[in-house]
Amino acid sequence: MMNKVNNIDEGVESSTDDDDISIKMEGWLNVPRTGKAGWEKRWAQLEGTLLMLYKECNDANPVDMFELSPMDGYVTVHSAVTYSELSGTAASDLPFVMRLDQDPRTTCWPGRMIYLMTTNFSEKQRWVASLEAAIKTAHRGEVFRRNRLQMNTILSMSCSDRKEFNCSLVLSKQLVLLGAEEGLFALTIQDKTNELIQLTGISSIHQISQASGLGLVVCITGQDRKLIMIEKNIIKCRVSQATTPETIPVPFKHVDGIQSCTVFDVGMWDDATYLCVGMPKKVVLMKFNPSLAMFCLRKEFPSTEPCSCVCITEYTALVGTEKFYSINMEHPSYMV
Repeated sequence: MMNKVNNIDEGVESSTDDDDISIKMEGWLNVPRTGKAGWEKRWAQLEGTLLMLYKECNDANPVDMFELSPMDGYVTVHSAVTYSELSGTAASDLPFVMRLDQDPRTTCWPGRMIYLMTTNFSEKQRWVASLEAAIKTAHRGEVFRRNRLQMNTILSMSCSDRKEFNCSLVLSKQLVLLGAEEGLFALTIQDKTNELIQLTGISSIHQISQASGLGLVVCITGQDRKLIMIEKNIIKCRVSQATTPETIPVPFKHVDGIQSCTVFDVGMWDDATYLCVGMPKKVVLMKFNPSLAMFCLRKEFPSTEPCSCVCITEYTALVGTEKFYSINMEHPSYMV
């Protein structure tokens, strides 16, 4: 049976059983300004093992997310930090600061670290307890969840209907996007039946990612491998309205000047959304312009080999071409 405890005064809800991990908490937290001194307020929501940060409490899309139980790493909660870590922070504020460390199980990519500050010590204790409980519960259920994923089949196709899916993106617990040579598909996960619906108007898909702060899905599509942007709400709307295995055509926008894209990544830096695109002979860094509702060129970097991997971290963008490079986001430049 599920044990559930609600604490309305503290904004905490937790429920756990063998099949579900649902620890919830929300409230205002402060995070360090990116590339600047000082702190800024963020509305924080902890749901299960996902910590989401919003600019405002009524925003629909988070500006940052932190996974407490990553598949390829582990997270540690540090309830105390030293002055040497945050030398620009007042000593009176340090008792209210905690740190989350996300360390990879391999050394291929760097880990991630985030500082969070509450307004008082009792609030900090509640957040630390909730974060640690979420991590502990996730670890306890990790073996079961992996076995369950191995046992459960959410989609089975006959030989005549078989498609070679090459990428996927989880939009919600009920909706997964799948990319294939035949186009973009949405898998709706229901209690009893799962349904595969094609989003028409979009050709072959090679990579899918989500610009969380913008509510956009970004894809590499077509033989010329162009980048397109699709509004997440439009995808959900088209899928919910579909009465056949195909939706009505889905509108999208091209990212100007990008084709022959080999790989890309999208992420946040200094309250702005950046797009780093790998191409056969160059790497392109772009920044989203809210007034134009499009990504605009920030800088191009030539390369002698096609870019094979891209990762936007908290402070830099890492790219792999003829060698690994780090791109400084504040003043875009290559660093080996």
